[in-house]
Amino acid sequence: MTSRYALVTEANAGNVGIGTTAPTAALQVNGNIGTNGCLQNFAGSAIIGTCSSDLRLKTNILPFTPVLDKLVKLQPVHFDWNVEQYPDYHFGPGRNSGLLAQDVEKVFPELVSADAHGFKMVNYSELPYLTLAAIRELQTENDSLRAQLAEMEARLARLEKPQSRARRKMRPRANGNPLP
Repeated sequence: MTSRYALVTEANAGNVGIGTTAPTAALQVNGNIGTNGCLQNFAGSAIIGTCSSDLRLKTNILPFTPVLDKLVKLQPVHFDWNVEQYPDYHFGPGRNSGLLAQDVEKVFPELVSADAHGFKMVNYSELPYLTLAAIRELQTENDSLRAQLAEMEARLARLEKPQSRARRKMRPRANGNPLP
């Protein structure tokens, strides 16, 4: 079928394609995807979109433990996929950005899993939440440092006040004698 809106199922591989006649992944969409809802993973976590998040729908709510020290250990990289050696993965050409799963696994093992061939995968949908938690940590640290700075400035002003008075007293009069 040549229509750009074709819905194709590939019987042998079980792949489904929208806008393509030869899907190479379980679901391949060539073109824009629109939704007025939420795209979730199988655990129900939001990947993208407008998703349910009401407090009343949740239980066992816990804030993130501090993550900043771990998050800064992750090194974003630019890379090219090894397309020739792994054609079954259907990687696209061109430069990409991301993280190395082995590096992520060292600090956030819960974000790493393996595919059927043993290659590691990263759950990138969790990274915005970790980043938000780290920003909150930085804000707390910033607020604390600002309070310390204000306290030190006030202390310095108090210490400089008596010295300023002492300097005025030490200034000589017009006749050369110091002030009493």
